[in-house]
Amino acid sequence: MLIDKSREITFIHGWLFGPYMWQGVKKYFKQVKKHTLISLSGYGDKSKYTFDNSEQINNILKSSKEGDIIFGYSYSATLILNLDNLDRCKGTIILINPFYTFKDNTINNFCINIKNNFDINIKKFIFNCTKGIKNSKTNYTKLCKLFDNHSKPSLNSLYLGLEDLKNINKSDKLITHSKNLHIIQSLSDEVSDIKKFYQLEKDKFNTYRLEGSPHFPFFEFDKIYEIIKKIK
Repeated sequence: MLIDKSREITFIHGWLFGPYMWQGVKKYFKQVKKHTLISLSGYGDKSKYTFDNSEQINNILKSSKEGDIIFGYSYSATLILNLDNLDRCKGTIILINPFYTFKDNTINNFCINIKNNFDINIKKFIFNCTKGIKNSKTNYTKLCKLFDNHSKPSLNSLYLGLEDLKNINKSDKLITHSKNLHIIQSLSDEVSDIKKFYQLEKDKFNTYRLEGSPHFPFFEFDKIYEIIKKIK
């Protein structure tokens, strides 16, 4: 099993939710000696607001060794899919719910909305992250509390992240086929349009369907862990 052979795990968070989102996940990997939680630009230490997220993640991919696992979620998973060092990465990459494109709205509209009324529109986004399953209301309350209890990303960093996603959508870059790449996708994702996932599935990428989970699936991580345990 992959986990038994692993020496280091790197966790890279998504858009809006910082590295704290992995805190409940680390316990599943106690047998792995080293855990590294990455803070992207605008999250956490204010002295690190200016670095480029793509460059930072590219360096992580480039420096990874066999036996490493790199987790990416949503925004960071999307960056990884489009980075030059994806095919040079020696570690195993596990991506959860890449942020292909907004399901019901344009990124431009979302930028305007959060500028006009940040709190209401961010809460709508959080609701959509938990929407699509039976216990969505409970998960929404839990995720709002998690978000409110931690430091918020700067508005500028959120805009820059959305700009990254817009540029990726425009470029429509072909994704590198790599044996080390594994993509786990929630089929009840109400944030991202998952048509591209089905195309990757059709193109014989290492893809895994996550039934009955929303865009933020970490409150039911047991389902994800069962998939990961089968990766060799």
